[in-house]
Amino acid sequence: MGSTKQALAHQGKLTDKSVRRARTRTLIQIGALVKMVGLFSVCGIEEGMDLQLNIEHQDKAAILLGVLLQAYEALPDKPSVEQLDRWKNQGIQKFKSHQADKHYN
Repeated sequence: MGSTKQALAHQGKLTDKSVRRARTRTLIQIGALVKMVGLFSVCGIEEGMDLQLNIEHQDKAAILLGVLLQAYEALPDKPSVEQLDRWKNQGIQKFKSHQADKHYN
């Protein structure tokens, strides 16, 4: 009976760990997209900066958050299918451009 509890507890820990890893991976990918668009340079952010604990860099994080808030507030409440397609196509073009830049530089 005890081994079943231990096995379930172990399985729960593995599941929690995999969920945390997936969440972290998603957040890292979002950060890469923000950088790809050029918002790091606009806000004066450099890779490796601690935007949370380093007081000198917290203003840069606040600027980025303000930019994202302004963009979010400008979005329609319910984007049309056409708007979503337009955004997707813009994103695809940026991905292709970014890949070409990485390949040739």
